[in-house]
Order: sequence, then C-alpha cells, then structure tokens
Amino acid sequence: MLTKEEIILLNSKDSDNLLYAISDRNVPKSDEIRDLLCELHPFYATLYAECIDKAPSEITRAAACGNAFAAYRYALKVDKKPTDETRTAACKSSIYGLLYKADIDNVSIITREEACKNSSVALWYAQCVDKEPRDDTRTAACRDPLEAAQYARTVDKRSRDDTRTAACLSAVGAIFYAKMVDEFPTDETRQAAQGHPTVKELYEEWEKSLKKI
Repeated sequence: MLTKEEIILLNSKDSDNLLYAISDRNVPKSDEIRDLLCELHPFYATLYAECIDKAPSEITRAAACGNAFAAYRYALKVDKKPTDETRTAACKSSIYGLLYKADIDNVSIITREEACKNSSVALWYAQCVDKEPRDDTRTAACRDPLEAAQYARTVDKRSRDDTRTAACLSAVGAIFYAKMVDEFPTDETRQAAQGHPTVKELYEEWEKSLKKI
C-alpha cells in the first residue's frame, strides 16, 4: 500500500502511476488518504470513490465536481444516477455535458443543430450519430484545425480542399492532415507547417523519409 508521502511524490512526478495505483486498490482506505486525494485532483476523488470506497459520498462527489470529466465519470460509475451537482459540473464542458445527457440522464441525443454549435461535438455527432459526412457537421468541425483533420480522417475518410484548408490554420493540424489524411506532402500543408519550428522540422524529416522509399 502506498503511504501518504509516496502518494504526494507520485502526484508530482508520475501521476499516471498514481492513477493506476488507485485503480488497482493499492492505496489505503482511510479518511486521511481520501481527503488527500480529493485535494490533489478531482479525478483521484472519482477513482477513490469508485475503486476504494466503492460507494458515493458527499466528500468525494464534491471534489470530483471540480472537473467536468471527473464529474461525468462519478455520476456514471459511482452514483450510477444523475444529480444536480454532477450534472452542473459535467455541463461546464460541451462534450461531457452531451455525454451526461445521453449516458446518465438517458435523454435523447441532442439535435444536429445543437451539436454544430461546437466543433468537437459536431465531430462526435458525425462519427457516432450520423455515421456519415454532412455539410453542416463538416462546416462546424472545420472551425478548429485538428477537428477538421479528424473529420477528414474519420468521417469523410478522404481529403478535401475545405478540410485541408481548415486544418492548415495551425501547424499541428497541417502536419496531422498531411500524414494521416493526404498521406503525402502538399504545398498547402508544407507552408502551414512552417508556422512552428518543431513542426517544420518534423515535416521536413517526414518528407525526406518518403523520398527514401
């Protein structure tokens, strides 16, 4: 079992291993440890309630509600029902508010029009609800460079001028599009990649590797 000191150290240096330790029930069940984890991060509170307490409490729920994802998971895995507190916290994020509505409130999925108000939600809607491309969800996804690239890769499943142009509004979006959608360099993605020194270098290395094939 991890000690209080080891938990604090892991939180500062290796939070992934701390998450694993809580999930694997390798932390003591005590008020002191519970309160410490609740103070360190909202998701630790959710995992403690889910894996150690195996029951909800006002203390862990309140802590979990400091983060939208932690609140959503608390409602789904610990409370196993909706509460005003977790719903309010989850709804601070468009995507987790949507998932809360679908998975916990068991309300019909939001309309496409509502989904298209947010680029991430529009992408999710196209992937999971429509399961096919549409002009309205594509246009909404293209408000964000990475969402545009993901739309092209996972929904359109091909490159298009409009999604490429949207992806090229950021250097990271451009290289992602070039490698994962076009699968070859273009002048547009190459130019956009110049906007960040590290991405520029990665793009050039990738182009050189293609020439060796």
